[in-house]
Amino acid sequence: MLRLLRAPVAARAARRAYSVDTLASYLFKQMDANKDGVCTLSEMEAFLLDHPDMGQKVKDIMVKASRKGTSAARAKPKNNMRFAATAAASVGKSPAGFEAGTVIRNEDAYFASERGNTVGVADGVGGWRRMGVDASEYPTKLTAAARDALSEDGFVSNLVSPAHLMQFAFDKTHVVGSCAVVMAAVRGVRLEVANVGDCACLVLRRGAVVFATDAMSHGPGKPYQLALQGADVPGDAEVAAYTLRLGDVVVCCTDGLLNNIPAAALPAYFKAFGAPQPQRGPGAAAALQAAVGGLVAAARERSQTPEGHNDDITCVVGLVGV
Repeated sequence: MLRLLRAPVAARAARRAYSVDTLASYLFKQMDANKDGVCTLSEMEAFLLDHPDMGQKVKDIMVKASRKGTSAARAKPKNNMRFAATAAASVGKSPAGFEAGTVIRNEDAYFASERGNTVGVADGVGGWRRMGVDASEYPTKLTAAARDALSEDGFVSNLVSPAHLMQFAFDKTHVVGSCAVVMAAVRGVRLEVANVGDCACLVLRRGAVVFATDAMSHGPGKPYQLALQGADVPGDAEVAAYTLRLGDVVVCCTDGLLNNIPAAALPAYFKAFGAPQPQRGPGAAAALQAAVGGLVAAARERSQTPEGHNDDITCVVGLVGV
């Protein structure tokens, strides 16, 4: 189990800089970058998120550069991995135990972008129901904003870190409510993760959990959560990177899953995966969907027992390939 350490996003991004070349110089001109011709990855990501129309222009520059053999043609890492398939399942809590007439909704939300090689889940805070607020609206709009940003352009999508994507989605979400959220992206040969609250991201490899995030809490029953006007913000996210292998299964889930199925039991549901060359295409997607569907169904069944925890249960998974 890897314990994560938080550090400011800007501080980490500052360690990586892009020097002027055919690709970057174009972006620098648009950004009015420093005279020394260097901008941080953080600045580039923010610019591309705010200017999705630049995506095709960037691609055109890369094509021209590839014909000339410039460094821009090598901007894409040689050993890129990706999500060969993604799948998700989500089920709402049982109305048992709630007052008669209470409107019960699934207050979880998720997104999966194979184009952007990014997945995420958000867990709405049910306490808003007592104030007459639809607790599902905030996480739904937050994840929709993330998904929409990634759908703009494939190349731009693959430059954006989960931390910056979370900030972008947060800035676009203007409804009352709050949620815990975790986002994870395959970048090169690494998984990058940003987490706020008690959702979780895990990496499963050949029958074992080799990576897992820690829940972030202000105290018992007080997980971190993003809100329109709250104390916690995306800058508080716990971020990490983990080196992937082909066949790894990346799992992002709300606490409703892990409160009913322990993390150590998750690999058993995905034992059909893990080969060095994972299957791609409809077959892989169907098998992955069956696996995550079975996992969520098992968690839902246990949630209705005296030992279980009645909650919304959501899980989105990605199979790592090339």
